Amino acid sequence: MRYIFIIFTFYIGYSQSNYDEVIISEISNDSKIKKIDSLIELNERDLNIDVLNSFIQEYSIWLFKNKKTEHISMAEKAVKYVKMQSPKDILRIQKSLYILGQFYYRNKNEKSLETLNEAIALKKYTSIAAGAMSYIGDVCSEKGDFYNAIAHYKMSESIYLNNNEFKRLAWLYLKTFDSYMSLKTLENLDLAKVYILKADSLAKIYPQSNKNTFKRLVLLGDVYNQDLTLDIPNALNYYNKAYELALKLNDSIKLSIVYSLKGNLFNTTDFDKAISYHNKALKLRMKVNPNSAYVDYGNLGYCYFRKKQFDKSIFYYNESLKNRSSFSVFEIERTKEKLFKSEDLENMLKLLTYISEAYNEKANKESYRKAISIFMLADKVLDLVRISSTEKQSRLFWRDQASNLYSKSIKACYAANNLAKLHYFIEKNKAIVLQEDIIYHQLKESNRIPKNIIAQENFLRRQIYINKKNTFSNNPDSLKFSLLNHKKELEKLNDSIKKYTSFYAKRTSDIITSLNQVQLNVVKNESIIEYAVFDDVIYGVFISKDNIEKFRIEDLEIIRTYIKEYLSLVSKPFSNKKDKEEYKIVANKLFNLFIPKSIQKHIRNSKLTIIPDNYLAKIPFEAFINNEGNYLIVQNEIQYQLSNSFLNTISKKESNVNTIAVFVPMSFKVKSLQKLPNSIIEAEAIMKVVPVELFANMKAVKSSFLSELPKHNILHLATHANANDSISPWIAFRDKKITLEELYLTKNNADLVVLSACKTNDGKLAEGEGVLSLSRGFFQTGTKSVIASLWNVDDKATANIIVDFYKNLKKKQTKSKALRNAKLSYLNNSSLSESSPYYWASLVFLGENNAIELPKRSYLRDYIISLGILLLGIFYFLFKKRG
Repeated sequence: MRYIFIIFTFYIGYSQSNYDEVIISEISNDSKIKKIDSLIELNERDLNIDVLNSFIQEYSIWLFKNKKTEHISMAEKAVKYVKMQSPKDILRIQKSLYILGQFYYRNKNEKSLETLNEAIALKKYTSIAAGAMSYIGDVCSEKGDFYNAIAHYKMSESIYLNNNEFKRLAWLYLKTFDSYMSLKTLENLDLAKVYILKADSLAKIYPQSNKNTFKRLVLLGDVYNQDLTLDIPNALNYYNKAYELALKLNDSIKLSIVYSLKGNLFNTTDFDKAISYHNKALKLRMKVNPNSAYVDYGNLGYCYFRKKQFDKSIFYYNESLKNRSSFSVFEIERTKEKLFKSEDLENMLKLLTYISEAYNEKANKESYRKAISIFMLADKVLDLVRISSTEKQSRLFWRDQASNLYSKSIKACYAANNLAKLHYFIEKNKAIVLQEDIIYHQLKESNRIPKNIIAQENFLRRQIYINKKNTFSNNPDSLKFSLLNHKKELEKLNDSIKKYTSFYAKRTSDIITSLNQVQLNVVKNESIIEYAVFDDVIYGVFISKDNIEKFRIEDLEIIRTYIKEYLSLVSKPFSNKKDKEEYKIVANKLFNLFIPKSIQKHIRNSKLTIIPDNYLAKIPFEAFINNEGNYLIVQNEIQYQLSNSFLNTISKKESNVNTIAVFVPMSFKVKSLQKLPNSIIEAEAIMKVVPVELFANMKAVKSSFLSELPKHNILHLATHANANDSISPWIAFRDKKITLEELYLTKNNADLVVLSACKTNDGKLAEGEGVLSLSRGFFQTGTKSVIASLWNVDDKATANIIVDFYKNLKKKQTKSKALRNAKLSYLNNSSLSESSPYYWASLVFLGENNAIELPKRSYLRDYIISLGILLLGIFYFLFKKRG
């Protein structure tokens, strides 16, 4: 054995020595590759893993530096052999995975994310792990998943700081800055400035490469080159410094970048100067880096659009598309597959939107047709970008960006009188993320997926919530790492869940209900009005069994004034006749604006579904005053929906339970929450109408709610709530609050949830998605319909309406009809101030509108008690007679 060991050691040394001798020899690189490949083949044949590990990783790096494509296969072998030889050497394995992941990334290989995540999962937070985090951030940023990118950059920053590796931070700060800037809000612009200033401070301490210095100067200029905060002198100052550095380095690529940025700076203020800079940039780029000319073509397209030279604009935008993806709007059918395979979908989306807008502005029948066909392509690209984002914040960000696309596409469809596409884009601008989440929830409930996988997913979601909550209050790095690791595990698990079935992909790709199908579903004496709200115009579509009509509302500045006045008047009782008269004037103006005269004759005495958008979701339409001087609720049964497609997304699975749970905390451990003594009166009144399981006061705790949530088909909550909380919307129970984030972790199969609390249908407004209300949390986890409130409700009036609502449900009325009749009953029995909309208009109905089977009271117990009393009476009578 001693001799074998000596020979083996010598063989390793000889092999490593041979590799070193070959690399430093004077022969050509191709000859070096042949010799080293022969050496690898010899050692692979003899299974000399130690020998291979001694040089194969170094060889892969040499191949990469010398631009040889074999570097990836060698890096793959390096990972394979280090795992075989040293499965417990975590640091060595991590380094091999990092190098391979980096190579994959640079070659646009989809395996990069998986490989880099594997390196991080080893939980050795070295500079290698920080590098892997940084590359994952790059991948996320390129996919448009900016929130996820920032999370990874910040974790990378934490590792470098903990390891005192400050020199590595400068480039990382520049990338973090880029991602914040991409989010395009003032808040994120301020955060971006923090990181560019950090990079600038480091540059004064540590020597920076020319690459870093140039990038830093350019990004400092970009801080001032934003639509929200345009400052041309300051931006030029930094761009000129970047230009001087590029001249000094004689770097034509860097010079073209500066020309392009200077042109961009004047894109909105001096079109001719901007065009001059962009042409300089394009001329240079075509010489040294023609594959990046799409930037300058796109900028020229923008300038000519602003100059109203639309044909030139379309030409340059199309050149940009061709340069980046080989797609052409003049050959859509032949080239569209190249568009969808593009590695830069974010820029493709922008260019398609710009081209469509240029066709829109040409304003003729053919140009509108062309614009609509390109908008449909852009819509598909947008779906690809949004769905590839794993962070919910990023998905909502892309919904916000979609609003710009849909406003322009709706304009084209309206002008072209293309009602089917008009309806499609209006629907596409509403609650798509929520519908995708509901479909995903349905997938999990469909028994297609093993229960152990569902349990694991639920565990990870709960851990993420706990990590987020703890990170918010404590913010240590260990919690951040735990949060990120759980998110990665969940992302991987979700990918595996979707592979179990085509159900999810099919449902999400076919999520929009067509206009034709909507009209087929409408019955006689029923109509729908759907709105799409944008900055300068509101579009509407009216749908009935026999009629479809489009309309638009302009002068939005005046309308916003009316709405503000209306909401001010409706959210408090009338104190005198003057208040009521003022209200009637404003409410009638809004009625005529939002329900045009051509439509008014069609909705008379019909059931009316309102599908609002944006701030219209906070308005009670039933409290409008019609031209007969009556509240609209007197003429119409009104319900609200998030969209026509949303109704088809809601689960049609029948509930197998028939019970009502009523939660009435009455008083709260949170001292800032006032007592609700009248809520028990509401609950007891409901109990007289229908049997319920009552959870009052000490029983109305959060744990009871969570355990009872899946057990009942009606849930009634009479409590405090806050849908506008800065951290997360919440509902209060006796001991604790449940947040919207926690609601997303639950599941239920309720036919109806009644939120008899304040502002439960209010919340943060997400552009293109709607109000992020507490109602949304229940819908996402299985609820079919919700009654929620638009403002702080009056206890007594609400109790009266709710009790009558249950009485009407008992009469087999549909949910919407039951609520309307309860409100009318209240109105008919109230006078003066108490008849103000403040008291009755706050509660709104959303969701599946059907009659619901209420639990029946069991009289068996009463019969037994009565029979017992009767028998005791007889016994007493007989006993007394004998006596």
